[in-house]
Amino acid sequence: MSPPLSKVLLIEDDRKTVELIKLYLENDGFNVFSANDGQTALQVARKHAPDLIVLARCGCPVVVGI
Repeated sequence: MSPPLSKVLLIEDDRKTVELIKLYLENDGFNVFSANDGQTALQVARKHAPDLIVLARCGCPVVVGI
């Protein structure tokens, strides 16, 4: 039996960067959710309960301090 996929929330405001990081993580077997601002990140985190949150150089103009 294979282990369950780890859920990762990727927070980044640049779409191309999200696509690249997401590709690498999914190729390694992670289930990736993404958000481009702090408010969306909080909603996604509450809904999917990620095992890991990756905050890439996001400016996150809506919510700061996550």
